[in-house]
Amino acid sequence: MVKIDVKQQWQPALALVIAAAVIVVVQPDSRANRVSTLDLEETGFDELYIQFVDADRTRAAIVDRGATTIRRGEASEQAPEWSIESLSGDGWLARSEDEGVVFFVPVSDVSDWVYPFLYSFVRERRRGLELPAAEWTTLYVDRLYQGLFLRVKLPFDRAETASRRELLAVEAGRVAQVDTWFEPSSGGPGLPDDLEVEARHGSLAWLSAVRSETETLLMLSRRPQELGLMPLPVSVPGLFAATHGVEPTYVEEEQAPSWNESWRASVADTTYLAEVELEALGADFEEYRDVFLAALRIHGEFHGNTSDLQASIPRRQRAGVDLDLTLEGN
Repeated sequence: MVKIDVKQQWQPALALVIAAAVIVVVQPDSRANRVSTLDLEETGFDELYIQFVDADRTRAAIVDRGATTIRRGEASEQAPEWSIESLSGDGWLARSEDEGVVFFVPVSDVSDWVYPFLYSFVRERRRGLELPAAEWTTLYVDRLYQGLFLRVKLPFDRAETASRRELLAVEAGRVAQVDTWFEPSSGGPGLPDDLEVEARHGSLAWLSAVRSETETLLMLSRRPQELGLMPLPVSVPGLFAATHGVEPTYVEEEQAPSWNESWRASVADTTYLAEVELEALGADFEEYRDVFLAALRIHGEFHGNTSDLQASIPRRQRAGVDLDLTLEGN
């Protein structure tokens, strides 16, 4: 019979367990461990909380910090209830019969980090345009920090009898159509032959001109011959693909290339801005840059991709280059 010295066997094993525990403590690699070292008070942007109200995690309230005590089943009483689903790349899609559609797009999936500032600048000063909200948000899910997200609320017709408007993403002569509930267009492919597209306000054409992307987002009413420019800072085809797993259906549109060309040619970069607004643009951007970079740093530390985010800054600030607005400073 072979005699086993149990004491000699467990001592090396115990040493390995202790060593492994030390490695875990000294080199944490989970988000839970990272968040404990972050100063979330420095994120700077407004906070929103997705609070699930059902065990299946398909319904949630979207609230600020003051309402995070909502319990399951209480959403309809204290805050609107949303149908919610996670998207590829850590994004979220929320839909409500009363409130419309909201996307939360992680900063890493936003192609230009200066354009949201320019968009918000125009939206604040041209309220008559009724541009939809597209704002940076510090997002929490069930009170747990998730990072820096762009919150995009798409236009929505509340009246039950109202027809859903359509969103058109124009790219290289192709038009992708979806409705404002973010489903494939129910109006059929193609556009009226006599449709006339124009920039109804200089600031909208200017926003189209400063975009770094080739596609322009449009909003089409169900009423004939009504097409208004609405250049959002995110890609509608990209959001659709993240939601449905496939790209939206494209239709060839001969007029599409001329739309972008005419808009971009008709408005000089800053002709619609008054001198006092140009001064405010520069001052506001300095504050924005500091807040954004601090929030970006925290997001990167939490997700473990700080180096990649920092390295991508030069190619994600093209919308502001001609205006001397850069995230890397002057």
